Amino acid sequence: MKAIGASKLDIFRFIWIETIIICTLGGVFGSIIAIVGGSGVEFLVKKVLPYAPKGHLVTVGPDLVGLSFLSAIILGIIAGLYPAFRAASMRPIEAIRSGE
Repeated sequence: MKAIGASKLDIFRFIWIETIIICTLGGVFGSIIAIVGGSGVEFLVKKVLPYAPKGHLVTVGPDLVGLSFLSAIILGIIAGLYPAFRAASMRPIEAIRSGE
């Protein structure tokens, strides 16, 4: 991207925002899987165990979903810093040679 005129800051922002978007999507899909999967696990446990407890065994509430989603975003922000700095500081010829 430097070869076509992007600055270090542009490259940093692009990589960092891409990482945050990926982690945000992971948080969304992870929350959906937890809600659906929790119900599925509860159904299977109650079907397999003859003396399963009554009521809900797995509870995925809004507080847990929110905390998980927020954690995914925060970890994405932190985890994206190193690759963004590395990509921004790389010379174009090095990126072409290494295939990164």
